[in-house]
Amino acid sequence: MRRQLEDGAWRYRVGIAMWQTTTAAGVAAAEYLVWVTPEQVRPIDGIDYSTVATERPVVEVPEPAGARWGWRVRRMSGGRTVVHVHDCPESGGGSEVSLDEALTELRRARASACKTCEAAEALTPLV
Repeated sequence: MRRQLEDGAWRYRVGIAMWQTTTAAGVAAAEYLVWVTPEQVRPIDGIDYSTVATERPVVEVPEPAGARWGWRVRRMSGGRTVVHVHDCPESGGGSEVSLDEALTELRRARASACKTCEAAEALTPLV
């Protein structure tokens, strides 16, 4: 296996053949796995390494501005609440909440998700 670190450096996991003692006071062959740097190993001529498992660092790509999903809860008269997508014109400036808070609101009596801004389509299956 090979692993690329966040700084771009590579590490390779190799097995080293060793001997280990057994419970019967004998010895047996064993493999000891270690991570090594490129300076500590070299490829063997004639061996194809294209199928070696490779791990690369996970790169989180930030969402473009304006593309994020956020939620607003608008409290209506009579104790009703309506959950909206954060930029819905019908949210009336309701308080911004997280996804978890939006779902909690929807589980309450007299709560609904706005059908105009797709909040109902996005959140109802999760409730």
